[in-house]
Amino acid sequence: MKNIFLKPWFGLFLLVFIAPAYAGSCVINNDFWLEPRSGNLVLTNPDIAPCVHIFLNTPQSDLRIAYPDNDESAVDANELRQWLIALALPATRIHLQKQPGISTIQLDTLPISQHD
Repeated sequence: MKNIFLKPWFGLFLLVFIAPAYAGSCVINNDFWLEPRSGNLVLTNPDIAPCVHIFLNTPQSDLRIAYPDNDESAVDANELRQWLIALALPATRIHLQKQPGISTIQLDTLPISQHD
C-alpha cells in the first residue's frame, strides 16, 4: 500500500530537483534512431524526458529541435517533432532549426521570444 503513495512523490521529486539541473538542453543519443519508436519510448527516453518536463512546466517556453545540416537529420528531427505533437504537446511551441555546427539532434527549452 505504501508504494502507491510513494510513486507520485518520487515523480514530483524528479521534476522539481532533477529536471532543472539539465538547464533546458538535451542531446539525443544516436542510438535512439536505431530502434523502433513508440509514443511511450519517446516520452520516457532519458535523453528527451528532461527537456519535455521543463517545457511542460514552463508555460512561457518553446521547444527547439536543433539538427545538423544533412537530410537524414532533418527527417529524424521532423519525426521527433511529429511524435511530440502526437503526444499532445502544442505544435505551435515546437520548432525545427537547422544548425550546421552540431553533430547530433538536440532539444532546447527556450523563452518564447528566442526560438528563431
